[in-house]
Amino acid sequence: MYTVVAELDVGKYMVLALDRAIEDVDYTKYKIDGEEYDIVPVYDLPNNIAVKSRKSFIGSKVECI
Repeated sequence: MYTVVAELDVGKYMVLALDRAIEDVDYTKYKIDGEEYDIVPVYDLPNNIAVKSRKSFIGSKVECI
């Protein structure tokens, strides 16, 4: 699991900075605080992911499923 250490609100998306890079494994969704989110592509931002949400995720655990 990964921990959200920072975030950036970008319209209807939240870009989440993680405590480390996501391992190179197959996954189709993120699970954060028990909710599943579709993957939103993020380019040129290492250790970052994006989800369609306006919720704050600071300190939340992220699981790749």
